[in-house]
Amino acid sequence: EKNSCSKLDVFKKLKIVLIPRVESRWCVDLVTPVWALVKAALQATKEDAGLPQKFVLISSSTLPIQTMHQIRRVSFSSHKSEVCVCSPNEWANFTFFGSEFGIAKHHQWMILNREDGEAFVRGWKLAYKFGELQNKSKNFVADWQVPRMGFDGRANFSATIPRPSILAKGRCPDEEVITSTIWGLYEPSRNHLWRDIIRPEACRTYVNWAVSKPPEVFSEVTKTLKAFLEAPERHHYFFARKFSSKADVRELLAFHKAAKAAGKKSFNGTRLRRLNVMTDPA
Repeated sequence: EKNSCSKLDVFKKLKIVLIPRVESRWCVDLVTPVWALVKAALQATKEDAGLPQKFVLISSSTLPIQTMHQIRRVSFSSHKSEVCVCSPNEWANFTFFGSEFGIAKHHQWMILNREDGEAFVRGWKLAYKFGELQNKSKNFVADWQVPRMGFDGRANFSATIPRPSILAKGRCPDEEVITSTIWGLYEPSRNHLWRDIIRPEACRTYVNWAVSKPPEVFSEVTKTLKAFLEAPERHHYFFARKFSSKADVRELLAFHKAAKAAGKKSFNGTRLRRLNVMTDPA
């Protein structure tokens, strides 16, 4: 809870800003808590809106596997957001009045630039009927409007399709809403615009799904994670999850302490840029 947690010195020391709790329900609405985080982060940094900014969403079980210097350097080498979009065969693909569409499934952990963060905050408020969550049964399907993509490559909320009317097997809203509220529905005629959105290197959080009970929960720094630490130029991941709360991460701590001791400065005196990190308890 915000009131009790805000009294802990660790939050003040790390300059962590807490926001009020937001009601949620798994696979019905995990989006509104993220919306609240992004909205608060945008508001807190509005005085620096003219500077390059990125907003990073991670979970509480996530740890960095690259130095902050490297994360900042790579992230700000482009103004683009980095949303990990899944293969089209995982999307909710459907036909509506003879036209083909798809809701682009994405990972929940992402990096947004300010423009796309603002688009998501505006879009979810337009797309979702707030307040319904508390009054619906467990079987409630989230009632939100999915916008089409406009000619400018952005979500067009003057042309939407109700999500419950899309019969194609979909995903939980938190795996569909970000791409939908920023860019809109996929249509074959807009494929040239989607090619710039769907980039493998935009997947910045490593998760191992190739286990019997996915995802893998790390209890230590595995061989794969060690390889990431030793050769950051060979992969595109900034973070890894899920780490157990009791995981032995001494090697990871040693890696970051060594980087700090090496005196690597984030931008070597260049103009200030803001990398804002938001953590969801999931």
